[in-house]
Amino acid sequence: MDSGTTVKDGIVIEDSDGNQFVWIPVSNVDGDNDATNNNQNEEDLIKVDSDKTVEITLGRYTFDSSGNAALKQNGDNQKKDIPIDNDYNESINTNRTNGGAGAKDLAKFIQSVKDNHGYYIARYEAGKEGKKLVSKSVSVWKVVTQFEASTAAQGMYGIEDEEANYVESDLVNSYAWDTAIVYIQAMDEKNKNYANATSPNSSLENTGKTGDEKCHIFDMAGNVEEWTTEYSTYTDGGGIYPCVIRGDYDGGFYTAYRTYDATEFSYSYVGFRPLLYLK
Repeated sequence: MDSGTTVKDGIVIEDSDGNQFVWIPVSNVDGDNDATNNNQNEEDLIKVDSDKTVEITLGRYTFDSSGNAALKQNGDNQKKDIPIDNDYNESINTNRTNGGAGAKDLAKFIQSVKDNHGYYIARYEAGKEGKKLVSKSVSVWKVVTQFEASTAAQGMYGIEDEEANYVESDLVNSYAWDTAIVYIQAMDEKNKNYANATSPNSSLENTGKTGDEKCHIFDMAGNVEEWTTEYSTYTDGGGIYPCVIRGDYDGGFYTAYRTYDATEFSYSYVGFRPLLYLK
């Protein structure tokens, strides 16, 4: 297993089946660890190298054309209705009245990040071995609805798996997706506009084969777009489109891009990615 030795490189963990996840370090969930308000706590900041530390707040973000991140909702405000670009939100409720699958337990995820100063995101887009979800370099799992993606991600570890004693798995949420972009951009000046990166490939590759790898995380900008637990309030002519997709697959969109679709739809260019957080 190739892994960085510091958070700057991207620290990879591997389970007994060879699935790999990357640690996303987080300073705080409220954004208060800021030198501008004299509330900076050095030991909680993320060390990039010997002379640089950064603050990474768990949150939902937007990014301008230069990649600059604007925090729209921090983890402490999870119960508030704070939409992004008017249409997009993250619900604390698992069963949403507007359709689509919500996070397994958003409050539990955020508390875990607060307690442990981070979470894990799948190194690879979801793949499948038999009927089992994997995070390895295999054929990408596509033609999957958002509900199916959520069910697979939440059930990645069953009661017979030792990992189930230590971690919860879920479909990636908007806090996890956006904060991963903030982390990648903060670790290396060359990646400072990864939010606007586009797919390096125009046809599907096996997971991890496109060349899009940042901090050991593959293909957030490329290969397939990805379902998340975020939801949209967009409707059109009676149609309801509550399920939110992130990323790019053919160069037309970009890493931070959000779009919406219906619960019943599945496509050859849309997959998903699980996350882990410590119990």
